[in-house]
Amino acid sequence: MKIKELLQKSGKTLNKISTETGIVHSKLYKIKNGQQQGLKLQDAFKLADALGVDINEFREEDKK
Repeated sequence: MKIKELLQKSGKTLNKISTETGIVHSKLYKIKNGQQQGLKLQDAFKLADALGVDINEFREEDKK
């Protein structure tokens, strides 16, 4: 999953990201492990900022 890779590259823990974004840890855990699909736009912006990436990193590639 893309978010797993971005978390590893950032060197931040889920707790740190949760604190920075205000998104609860359990939600981040589910997103990271693929148990929850999709994000609210507001949460996606917060997560992108905390990870230091462009929001477009979260776009799903076309499934052909």
